[in-house]
Amino acid sequence: YQQTEYTERPSGTSGTTGYCTSPLTPTAGEDTEFKIGLMVTHNQSANSYFIGTRSSTSSNTVGVGIHTTSGSTQLAIFSGTDVAIEPNNGSSIVNQYYDITATLTSTGASITDGIHSASASFTPRAINVTPLYVLAIKKYNVSQAVNAVYGRIYYAQVRQNGVLKMNLIPCYRKADNVAGFYDTVAGAFIYDSRFVSGPEV
Repeated sequence: YQQTEYTERPSGTSGTTGYCTSPLTPTAGEDTEFKIGLMVTHNQSANSYFIGTRSSTSSNTVGVGIHTTSGSTQLAIFSGTDVAIEPNNGSSIVNQYYDITATLTSTGASITDGIHSASASFTPRAINVTPLYVLAIKKYNVSQAVNAVYGRIYYAQVRQNGVLKMNLIPCYRKADNVAGFYDTVAGAFIYDSRFVSGPEV
């Protein structure tokens, strides 16, 4: 594999392509922390996800993505209760790079881009017991992925109760130039044929 600066889901890919399933299935009840470097490359018309899924028993979403409401587009963590921030004082987030840290615990959720932050308290949290999808989510009751984001992931880490469970490095497979991510924790290459790679590093 060749490491790259980012892996991108480009505009024009449909909701059932241009995503991949991670090896990680979070354990219900554990605190989860997401760290991700991301960029939205095209305007989004609806909620979309860099990393996330829905719980197996409801439509509640869990993960990090884009929240669109009242004509505003915000970076957000989803936990059954939307917790959103709007970076750059309301200016466009398209083609802007962000380092995001977001947490989901038994008492609430929080997200920060290092400048702006937001948090909310709620109980109970939505429980995610299906695999995390990358650059999309998966509905709990259908087989296809939906709510895919047009954007880039530069790195992504997921910790549960402080333990690193997923560490995604953008790369492509040299044998066939297929772009994706190498998860150093699972030792697995996750990919989709519609992904594109950034510059080599």
